Amino acid sequence: MRAGRNRVRALPVVKWLSLGVIDPKQVKMRRYELLWILAGDASDQDCEASADRAKALIAENGGELHSAGLWGRRNLSYPINKQAEGTYYVATFSVEPEGAVQIDGQMTVDQAVQRHLLVRAEEVEAKETKETAEAKAE
Repeated sequence: MRAGRNRVRALPVVKWLSLGVIDPKQVKMRRYELLWILAGDASDQDCEASADRAKALIAENGGELHSAGLWGRRNLSYPINKQAEGTYYVATFSVEPEGAVQIDGQMTVDQAVQRHLLVRAEEVEAKETKETAEAKAE
């Protein structure tokens, strides 16, 4: 599997908007899920500050936050920056594709974030539905 394959693929929409091929009024807000990991030794204040920054980042890009929460401190499957534990956060929100690209870029440069993943929630829900249907059929 290529690195970064699950990244948001909104660049063509942004390019089409800049070229005038797509009317900006036609672009709908899409639902995304953002998961990020902070260092295991981060204090509660650092964790809350990171969650507040993510919420503000979503709002700055015209997003609408649906849910956000702490998943807790968990062991990592492999060490990241010599850390064996990480604090996981998840947020579900709606935003236009341009905003998703901006959010992904800002999470990349945030020094407190060890890893992050931004995916379209429709894709996640569709996959879960397919797996659920297969399990019920058996």
